[in-house]
Amino acid sequence: MTDKERLLQSSFNVDQYRGRQAFNELVWIDDRFSNVKMTHATFSPAAAAFRFYNDGTESGSTPIAAQDTNITPTITGNTIIQLRYRIDETGGASGATTDDYGLEYSVNSGSFNPVTTSSNRVICVDSANLTDGNATTNRGTNGITDGSGTFVAGQIDEANGIIDNHQLTANNFTEHLFSIQLTKADFTTGDTVDFRVTLNGGNPGMTNSVTPRITVTVSNFVADAVGFRFFTEGTETGGGPMAAENTNMSYRMTGGNPIILRYQIRETGGDNGLTTDDYQLQVSRNSGAWNDVTSSSLYIKLYSSSRLTNGAATTNRSDGITDPSGSFVAGKQLKTGTTGIVDFQLTANNFTEHVFGIQLDYANLTDGDTLDFRMTLNGGTPGMTNTVAPRLTITKVTNHTSQQRRFRFYADGTESGSSPLANEDTNINVDVTSGDQQVHIRFMIRELSGSDGATHDFFYLIASVNSGAYADVTFMDPSSGLVDGAATTNRATDGITDDTGTFLAGFQKENDNFYNGWQLTANNYTEHVFALLIPQSFNNGDTIDLRLERNGAGFMAYFITPRITIQKTISAVPNALMMMGHGL
Repeated sequence: MTDKERLLQSSFNVDQYRGRQAFNELVWIDDRFSNVKMTHATFSPAAAAFRFYNDGTESGSTPIAAQDTNITPTITGNTIIQLRYRIDETGGASGATTDDYGLEYSVNSGSFNPVTTSSNRVICVDSANLTDGNATTNRGTNGITDGSGTFVAGQIDEANGIIDNHQLTANNFTEHLFSIQLTKADFTTGDTVDFRVTLNGGNPGMTNSVTPRITVTVSNFVADAVGFRFFTEGTETGGGPMAAENTNMSYRMTGGNPIILRYQIRETGGDNGLTTDDYQLQVSRNSGAWNDVTSSSLYIKLYSSSRLTNGAATTNRSDGITDPSGSFVAGKQLKTGTTGIVDFQLTANNFTEHVFGIQLDYANLTDGDTLDFRMTLNGGTPGMTNTVAPRLTITKVTNHTSQQRRFRFYADGTESGSSPLANEDTNINVDVTSGDQQVHIRFMIRELSGSDGATHDFFYLIASVNSGAYADVTFMDPSSGLVDGAATTNRATDGITDDTGTFLAGFQKENDNFYNGWQLTANNYTEHVFALLIPQSFNNGDTIDLRLERNGAGFMAYFITPRITIQKTISAVPNALMMMGHGL
């Protein structure tokens, strides 16, 4: 069809003709063209596809259902859901750079209302997995089928229910992602929630070819934090209790003190929780705002203890928290990360215990600060009951100095009867040619600044191999002549020269490299003994430097550092083998 023939039609799109030749060349005086209509392309966005997801990252969240499929979730708490929309431009024209796309909802086919941070029933919510305003990707796995044209990066909203200042260009498509939360208390089973997208505050101002719907089932599930207990840093079953259960503490902070906080949670509503339920530990300093406890949070953070295993099961320890009614469900251990206890199901009328390794932020806490704790469910505020409210009241010690002052190496034997391998403060060589070798290391520690340490101070033996980074000593000797956890004596024969002040009985360790809950008082000194089994796997010339660490790195002074140098004889190779080309 020629351009002249197109003029005979009832309409003619001038934009399709521009650029080929001047329009004036087609216009002539002829009664046949008296009904010609001039039309222009119009920006026409359409919500053309959607998909619901569980809370997660923009490109890695798990879909709840297939594309364009409504969902019927069971709500156990204030549930976070992601709603992803595909918007197509169908009119052949670009939108404006100032275009805003708003998310609205309708409950039980009622009027539509904007989703905001304070709207009823459905709110936009901050997700730990997303960043408001960041671009979306055209995710290839578990995404939405492409529209026509080219993908234009959309936006993430978790702040106000509005994608603002976003331009969708002609004949292309985009995807926007909304983080929303259903408020359990505002729903009853069978309620429906429909969604639509609006353009620039219109009603709706754009086409909605799809209408996502959530049909709600409200669970009677109720999670209640009913018990807690503070423990010194250690394994899930090995940390020593610092106070009775459900007892707040006045905490003497002498460094970056690590602590175990054990929480007991019981289901009281008679329904199972979900396998996707998430539990988060939060803290409030001086009755201020609540914040998630993560690996990088302020004032108190998760502590990456080598004695806990992230995500591993907890046990119903005998010296833990008194059992309520119901059966024990193994909980989880947490020591790193930002997302809390994830994907954990608590079953009806039963209870569990979660264990958190946490560490005080010595630099940012001040004397007299209070730290309150609570548990949250699925990002709620808190979304669950907290019958108990653990609190630490901080006493900050600023002038306590523990110094590693002297040492001596011994052969295996009893704490007071082992034979010295060298004089005090003298490094040794250990020959591992014939196998692993038993060695004791005795440390003298002195307080220098005139202030008591804390009764819950935590000491552990660390080593640097070949001047590398210090790490926990793993080559302990549980079959030595020591008695693990027993007191040391100020041995008079073949011991270490006394320092000023009074001797305080220290501890013996053979099973592991740490000791919980030991206090060094002002201007006094002690001696701790560790049994080592130096592995034959070390190489000739390797060096092992040994230190005691207190309450995390940076809270111990070192006057002297003992060193073991490995000797290992390499057997000569028979000449006959060498002649045949064989070697080691």
